[in-house]
Amino acid sequence: MVTLKDVAERCNVTTATVSNIINGKSKASAETRDRVLATIKELGYQPNVIARGLRGKKTGTIGIIVEDITLFDAPKIIVSIMNYCADHGYHAVIENMRYYMRPNITRSAEEKMKYKNDLSDAFAKMRAMRADGLIFIASHARIVEEVPEEPGFPVVMVYAYINNPDIPVYVLDDEDSSYKAVKYLIDKGHRKIAVIAGANDNLHSQKRIMSYQKALFDAGIPFNPELIYSNRWNRECGYEGIRELIKKGVTAVYCLNDEMAGGVYDYAREVGLNIPGDLSVVGHDNREIASYFSPKLTTIDLPLYEMGFRSARRIVDMIEGKQPEEGYETVMKCSLIERGSAAEI
Repeated sequence: MVTLKDVAERCNVTTATVSNIINGKSKASAETRDRVLATIKELGYQPNVIARGLRGKKTGTIGIIVEDITLFDAPKIIVSIMNYCADHGYHAVIENMRYYMRPNITRSAEEKMKYKNDLSDAFAKMRAMRADGLIFIASHARIVEEVPEEPGFPVVMVYAYINNPDIPVYVLDDEDSSYKAVKYLIDKGHRKIAVIAGANDNLHSQKRIMSYQKALFDAGIPFNPELIYSNRWNRECGYEGIRELIKKGVTAVYCLNDEMAGGVYDYAREVGLNIPGDLSVVGHDNREIASYFSPKLTTIDLPLYEMGFRSARRIVDMIEGKQPEEGYETVMKCSLIERGSAAEI
């Protein structure tokens, strides 16, 4: 088994220097730090985080509870968190709740209670591992009420809200991103702009549709509720939505995710509509499929890596008792990625 002493001898430094570099507390030069970290990787040295915790008050472990690791946004956030942890001497442990693998998880009282119990169990696992802190990654924006009131360690919430001033949150700026998408179409001359959205009770839908209305109002364009189609967050919704909306003479459609935009492309190809000649399309999320459509999809890019980085920095600062650089709620701006799916009229 490779020991701390083996790493130190290979790098010609003291064991204290290696330990401090692992824990992010070293004043060594960047060259020494890089050499030590490279040697740790080469030799396969694994710090005993539990033993380290027993000697002191910390284990150097950060827990990550993710509602569903298979969703498009979760991997980028997780990778960023893990990179930050590794760079600052922390070990990350992931608990996947498989939220979307359990249909209707939050609809009935019984299912809500099951979710609460599952989440409580996930927190208990992290306490049993003596995690120093925890980052909770929600599957979509909402107020999460099931987080234990006294979790037992610092907690940061990503992608959702919570009624607890002790838990900072990192969320997307849905209003700003939607306004950018709709204004982009308005600036190209479109006045009959439709929206294809997910369920009406979804916070993402509500915030984005509200900004859609604001963008129209600011441009002096009357709001027509008949140009909004709401259903499910999938490709079929996009297909069904544009089939209805195209009858109303729309020249552009803003889809609240890229998967629904794929359904719009499917319908357009089926009936011979040209994108963007006959219909301009803008999506949201900048999923990988957006660049595979023909033409490539103009869409809203989410700052997922940045969300992971900043939430990890926040939890480390909380663990180490540092003054936070940000407030309780950090709303993160998105950006428009212009490709070839929208045209001027």
